[in-house]
Order: sequence, then structure tokens, then C-alpha cells
Amino acid sequence: MKLSAILTLFLILNLFFCQGCIASDLKIPIASSQLDPQDCPGCDFSEANLSGRDLQGANLENANLTQANLKETNLQSANLKGAMLENANLTKANLTDAQLQGAKLNRANLSETILIKAQLQGANLNDANLSSARLNNAKLISAQLVNAKLTGAKLTGTNLNGANLCSAIMPNGARSTQSCP
Repeated sequence: MKLSAILTLFLILNLFFCQGCIASDLKIPIASSQLDPQDCPGCDFSEANLSGRDLQGANLENANLTQANLKETNLQSANLKGAMLENANLTKANLTDAQLQGAKLNRANLSETILIKAQLQGANLNDANLSSARLNNAKLISAQLVNAKLTGAKLTGTNLNGANLCSAIMPNGARSTQSCP
């Protein structure tokens, strides 16, 4: 095996089994590698292209996915507690049963995303686009949804106790009249 192939394999394995690693520091282009961050809590995947990946059950707790492209990614049952997903593209992603407690999803694009039974307690979804998202039976207890766009979203069985919906656009297109704190 050539030295360059051995070095590349070492870098990929190092990133795969990392704790708090930064993908860009290892100079591995996420979009073209064979890397799937299945167990990478605290890792930095900001601006990474992970679109279309199968990350079902992945542990990305406290990971930085700011401005990441997660379009059509399977994150079913993934652990994203405390993850930074600001300005991330999660269009048409599958987040069924995902753990997103305390996640920061402000300004994220979650249009047409499946969030059935997702745990979003205390999550920040300010200015997020949740148009046509499926939030059936999701838990948004004490979540922040200021100026969130929920046009056409499915909220059957969704728990919004204590959620801040100040100026949010509701599923029927009307702006929430909830007073801002």
C-alpha cells in the first residue's frame, strides 16, 4: 500500500473515532470522502456537505453543524442534543425520533423536513423555515420559535407547552399574536 493511501486511511480513521475533532483541520473533504460521522460528539462539521447521507442513529451531540448542507439526509433517531445547526440546510431531511433538545436551529431551513416524534425541548428555532414540515407528535416544550415560518406544517399531537411563538407564521398562514416576552 502506498504511503499516501496509508496516511489518508489514518486521517479518516482519526476523524471517524474523534472526540471534538475539526474536519477542516484534517484536510479531508467531507463531500468526497467515505466518512460517515456516526459517532462524533462535539465534532466540527460546520459548512460540511453531508447531503443525502444515511446517518440514522448517529451520535452528534454538541456537534457544530453550522451552515452544513444536510439536505435529504437520514438522521432518524440521531442524537443531536445541544448541536449547533444555525443556518443549516435540512430541507427534506428525516429527523423522525431525533433527539434535538437544546439544539440551536435558528435560521435553519427545515422545509418539508420530517420531525415526527422529534424531541425539541428547549431548542432554538428562531427565524427557522419549517414550511410543510411534519412535526406530528413532536415535543417543542419551551422551544423558541420567534419569527419561525410554519406555513403548511403538520402539528397534530405536537406539544408546544411553554413554546415562544412570538410573530411566528402559523400553519394556516396567520401570524401568531402571542406577545413577545
